[in-house]
Amino acid sequence: MHKISLVLLAICLQANDIRISEVMSNPQGSEYENEFIEVYNSSDHVTHINGWLLSDGTGVDSIFHFYGPTEIQAGAYAVILDPGYNYVSGPYAGILPDSIPIYSISTDASFGSGGLANSSESVMIWSPDSLHFSQMSWSSASENGYSWERVSLDVADSLAIWRQSLVENGSPGFRNSVQQAEINLSLSSAIVTYSELGEPIELLLSLDNTGSDEISNFSISIYHDQNQDGIQEPGEWELSVEPNLTLLSEQSIDYPITLFSLEPGVHYGLARLILNGDQINEDDSLWFEAKGAYPKDALSLTEIMFSPTMEQGGEWIELKNVSSESISLQGWTFSDANQTRHSITDQLFLLKPDCLLTLCADQDAIEYFELAYEEVLLLDSWPTLNASSDSIRLFDATGHAVSSGFYRGSWGAAGVSLERRHPLLKPMDETNWAICLKPEGGTPSRSNSQQLRAVDLELVSIESIQQPAVGPAQLNFVVRFVNQGLDSLFLLELESDADIEWRGALASFQTDSLVFSSPMMWPGYSVLPIRLLHDGQLLADTLVQVVLGFPPNSIALNEIHYLPGEDQVEFLEFINTGAETLNPRGWMFMDRSGVFGSIEDNAEIEPGAFFLMCQNAAILADWVTENTVILEPHPWPTLNNSSDSIFIQDPFGNLHIIHGYDATHGSEPGKSLERLALWKPENLAESWDLCQDPLGSTPGRQNSVTLPPRNLALDNVEISNSIVWIDEPFSLDIIIINTGVDMVEGTRLSIQTYQGSVQLSEQQLELMPIYAQDTLVLGVELVIQTAGWVDIRAEIVTSDDLFADNWINRRLFVSIQTTPLIINEIYPLPQHEQSEWVEIYNRGAIDRDIQGWSIADNTGTAVIISDTSLVLAPGSYLVLSSPAESLSWFGNIPLQMIPGFPMLNNSRDAVVLFDPNGIQMDGLYYDEFTGLVEGRSLERIRPDAPGSELGNWGVCVDLAASTPGLKNSLYLTTLAADLEIHLEPNPFTPDGDGERDELMIQYDLPIEHGVMSITIFDMAGRRIAEPIQVMPVSHKGHVVWDGAADYGGIAVTGLYVMQLLVDDQAGRVWKDLQKVYLIR
Repeated sequence: MHKISLVLLAICLQANDIRISEVMSNPQGSEYENEFIEVYNSSDHVTHINGWLLSDGTGVDSIFHFYGPTEIQAGAYAVILDPGYNYVSGPYAGILPDSIPIYSISTDASFGSGGLANSSESVMIWSPDSLHFSQMSWSSASENGYSWERVSLDVADSLAIWRQSLVENGSPGFRNSVQQAEINLSLSSAIVTYSELGEPIELLLSLDNTGSDEISNFSISIYHDQNQDGIQEPGEWELSVEPNLTLLSEQSIDYPITLFSLEPGVHYGLARLILNGDQINEDDSLWFEAKGAYPKDALSLTEIMFSPTMEQGGEWIELKNVSSESISLQGWTFSDANQTRHSITDQLFLLKPDCLLTLCADQDAIEYFELAYEEVLLLDSWPTLNASSDSIRLFDATGHAVSSGFYRGSWGAAGVSLERRHPLLKPMDETNWAICLKPEGGTPSRSNSQQLRAVDLELVSIESIQQPAVGPAQLNFVVRFVNQGLDSLFLLELESDADIEWRGALASFQTDSLVFSSPMMWPGYSVLPIRLLHDGQLLADTLVQVVLGFPPNSIALNEIHYLPGEDQVEFLEFINTGAETLNPRGWMFMDRSGVFGSIEDNAEIEPGAFFLMCQNAAILADWVTENTVILEPHPWPTLNNSSDSIFIQDPFGNLHIIHGYDATHGSEPGKSLERLALWKPENLAESWDLCQDPLGSTPGRQNSVTLPPRNLALDNVEISNSIVWIDEPFSLDIIIINTGVDMVEGTRLSIQTYQGSVQLSEQQLELMPIYAQDTLVLGVELVIQTAGWVDIRAEIVTSDDLFADNWINRRLFVSIQTTPLIINEIYPLPQHEQSEWVEIYNRGAIDRDIQGWSIADNTGTAVIISDTSLVLAPGSYLVLSSPAESLSWFGNIPLQMIPGFPMLNNSRDAVVLFDPNGIQMDGLYYDEFTGLVEGRSLERIRPDAPGSELGNWGVCVDLAASTPGLKNSLYLTTLAADLEIHLEPNPFTPDGDGERDELMIQYDLPIEHGVMSITIFDMAGRRIAEPIQVMPVSHKGHVVWDGAADYGGIAVTGLYVMQLLVDDQAGRVWKDLQKVYLIR
């Protein structure tokens, strides 16, 4: 309903028995035919309104009785209709009750002068003697087809008692839809909850007291109305419940009722409320649907056509009722493995006991197998059955799973159905399914062509108990068998290496088991024959295939040919490193692509023998000796030419080899990779080398690169200290391996240190004897007296070692407390199109390699200055900047572009320099009090003073505003004791002849930097010139006066006084006066 703004006014000037109770001012259809006014007799006696008058303010109409009873009963209604209303097809036809008077008006064809207005109007009725009067008014339109109804008939007229009706076309002649009943109990919903099969179900009823009085003393009647006719008939049970409840007005409750378990199928019930005095009976009854579950396996899946030919039509399945009662399939569903449920039928369909039914979704299948109408259900929805494998489940109307089945595509074939040999046995087992033998390819709704025999004993399974992963081992087996015949079984013998007898009663279709122990089984595939005997008659022979894994280190990868030449083929060479003969059947080879190549042939490989896996055995046969075993895995995983991985697993799934190779192992077309020795780790590139044989490979033969009897190898040099400091001892662990087969003695170890090409130290140690394949860890203590990058070279000194693995080099950085590399100048506040930069200075006496050093700002994020060797000579500079910046203004200076160069803040920041060990070597912090000037750098004053001292930094005073790659303008080693001034030449002659034209004013200040002003006065004390005014200067420098006067031109010849003022901007001022002679 729409919310409607409504202003109603009802006025009764005298006590009134007749009251306007409903007005239809905005009817459906014609406004001049379908309007009505309903009145209510609120007295306790009969009355009438024949001859009463009616008006809407535009005209007066006379009311007359039209048909029906002539009197209005006490507490009853009468309706006044438009004169033009069509009693046959009007909107109230079939609605108006026959028990009330129907009135109309005789004055004209509509109420008032032109019908009741929709938007605003008043309507009134009164008796001819004017003793009785009733009126109502409205100021907005009701929704089309909805009347204005009186909420209460027993209270005086007021604005609050009118509402728009809740039902279309109003309620003429009936209780108003907005009028609250005194007594009304309704049923709003019924929910059925199912439990386990055979258990009672629960019916939850929602009870609502919509009346004004509280309600108690009522009952609920529930009965089984299977034909939904509302009439209880024989065989339809009834249940009556009297809830001990009291419901207040507007109160609702959910009331549970337990029903006894239902017979299988769909049932319909009717719940009724029984309450004396209930004023509204339409909401006292409620239909509900309940379903009884069928027992499991009442219906059996007996045939599946999962791969039909085009001629046979679509897929289908066959069901059989194996219960003793008819089964209603109404509401049943089925699904395949994707679990989407498809409806079988929503109509009543009974499948009689022992009868068959075919389900399909293709008319062509029905026609091909000539199925009768009653033998098949054609479904609207069908799952596509998978050709590889699938499962089928049947659900009754309650959703309980009643039957199921499973198949694999390998059990059948295209165009042939799978028939279940027995409908009560093993729906998931291959042994109970067989292909149809009929030429049509199936027997839908017919007896299956393959069924069980009277005597049929079958092995269900043979399972090992706690089977080990590797052999040899003795296994215990559980043998499960089933009597699938119709005769009972009393004796069974299991015949194997040690016969076992079972005695007992095994009825038809029952299963039992026995346990027996096998003889010793070896790694790989083995076959254990088992024979079932029944009364001495042979029924079945079963060969049990046993698979055991091989122990670790059974095989070793010895050669890889992944990049063969034109007349060669890819191959892998292995050695049987176990103690027993190896059968490679079932072994698998996989590379990085995920392709598995399986060995399907049997072979015997003796301990220590070579065997090969290759892509083409015919090509490789000419390269090997006659007895070498060559295996062809199918399919062959093609080895990649650049890099790949090799995975070898035994038949049990144990991984024996996981090996990866790339170009670091060796790569040359036509040459294989050979392993140096089996005891060397196969996954290290150092364990492999390119074949040196002229043929390019050695399949089935000893590798050409096999290690000689004698060889010592330096494996690693480990440094125990995380940071090595100058002049402080640190430890080395030098690891030496005897990779040969003989013991090695009488050798020495040389340990040398270098910085660049300069040898720093050397020491030699005598080595103790090292046995074959043994490892020696030698601890050595060193002290390095030079900071910076240092190379440590360890070398085994021997005369008969043929390999180049007897030396190793380790590079380390030696840190120092006082760094020779410092931050010398920074440029944090550049002008337009200029770059921020930082200048590094080598204040030491030797070359310094800046590789691995880093720089950071206040964020703490350090960036490497150079990943490669970068040497700074003593007294040289290096400017660091970002590669994204424009650096053309730098000129020809040493420059290092650093990706990620820190962006220096304009107001305050830090610049920090770290050595390769992460030790802070230098740093400064600047802020607005440091004296930053846009376009001028900050220079370090004393290279030997700490960079962290703010007094050691000042604004560049050079005319270029910065000195990247050059000595700082503020560079200082010692300060003058006092202000020193020297004039040269004096006198000077600014006549432009190129000799003595300028006066050079040289100064040496007792401060590091400040500002200077120079003024020239004549002998009368008048100012003649100001060569400089408040100019930043360093502690030492010079200024030139060319004789120019402030008044223009060159000053006249004479004696002048030069005043020089220096301010350190910290409160101290120096002043000096000098005589200057100028001659023109």
